[in-house]
Amino acid sequence: MGDHLVDRFLSKLSELRRLTYLSLCLGAVSANSLRAILLATPNVTTLDAHIYENYENLFETLTLNTTAAGKSVLPQLKTLVLEMDQSMAEDDGGGASSISPHLLDAFLKSRFEGGTDGAFRTIIAFSSDQSRFDDAVEFVQVALGYVSRGLVFERRLVAEERRYGRKLNYLWAARDPNLHDWPELIHCW
Repeated sequence: MGDHLVDRFLSKLSELRRLTYLSLCLGAVSANSLRAILLATPNVTTLDAHIYENYENLFETLTLNTTAAGKSVLPQLKTLVLEMDQSMAEDDGGGASSISPHLLDAFLKSRFEGGTDGAFRTIIAFSSDQSRFDDAVEFVQVALGYVSRGLVFERRLVAEERRYGRKLNYLWAARDPNLHDWPELIHCW
């Protein structure tokens, strides 16, 4: 996409001032592109993310840096929804997780100790495989460490729903609470 098209897209995206739920389903995304998208949507309170090439750029971008000049990314973020199925780390085998525990810890620390007035409170992880978010998984251990500080960490096993071949690119439609009253849309996929 040419720079002028990217600029037009970001301009239109920034006009959506009432946008509070954003779903990103991406194969890969550069840190700069992700930052530009998220800066264009400052009122988002729920970010639903499925990033195939793992979540490093996401957590680095969402980590608040109070010493850096510039705007904070998604200052109103309250809920982060993570799709754990179909990631590069999982496809490569070896039991690797698509979420770095160190980057998750930096993100959570910044959100709980940063200047967001405690807005961030919830992580919801979806997977069709229970082992991806067992207590022994490193990123889960990090998240559980923040529960005593007010984090709500939900693990949702969705194996039954996924047996019927629903495409992962459209799972956000079933998760968006604003679309629950629109079953025709959810059943399209």
